[in-house]
Formats: sequence, structure tokens, C-alpha cells
Amino acid sequence: MIVKGSKQHIVKSGKYQAKLTEIKNIKSGYGERMAFVFEIVNGIYQGTKLIRTCTPILKPNSNLNEIIQSLNHKPLTPEQIYKGIDITQFQGNEYQIKVSKRASKNGFYYSHIEQII
Repeated sequence: MIVKGSKQHIVKSGKYQAKLTEIKNIKSGYGERMAFVFEIVNGIYQGTKLIRTCTPILKPNSNLNEIIQSLNHKPLTPEQIYKGIDITQFQGNEYQIKVSKRASKNGFYYSHIEQII
């Protein structure tokens, strides 16, 4: 029996055009997370999906705030932060994402979305 790792989901570090295809809540070893699913739209990685996750709590210095501001292309107002913002408006839009290759604690490599531009 032969077992081997898969490199199909490791995207070379760089900038890629990607569509935000899905926003969903997931459970992980870190608890409840919000997942933003991006699909690369061209090049050799076309069709590859990458996920950026964060805690689902919107506050001024949170990762969620940083992600939404990137998707919105402008800072959120205090009113938007405290009253809420409909993030489904960003689904289907294309963004440029900056991807880097990282190693997990277990030594496995994965593609990380560093920035949404």
C-alpha cells in the first residue's frame, strides 16, 4: 500500500485574481470560524479554491474587520461595525489575493491568503 501527500492545493506564492465564491461558518480546532472561499479564475491554478478564516466577531481591530475592509475597498464606519454589515454583497466579486506558502505545526505545507487587494 502506498500513501502520499497531494500538492494540488499548494499554490505558489504570488498574487492571483480570484472570485469570492462562498462565505460560511465552520467549526475547527480553534472553535467557530468564518470562512471566505476564493477561487482562482485564471492561470495554471484556475479553479483552485483557497480559504481565509477568522473568528466571526466584528470589532475594530479584528481579522474579520480587516477582511471586510479589504472586500469593501474602504474602512468600515463605527456604525457599520456595531450595527453590522451584510457581507453577502461581496460574494461573486473578483479580488486580487496575495498568497504565501506556509508550514503547519505538523510540517505540512499549505497556501495562505495573506492579503485581499
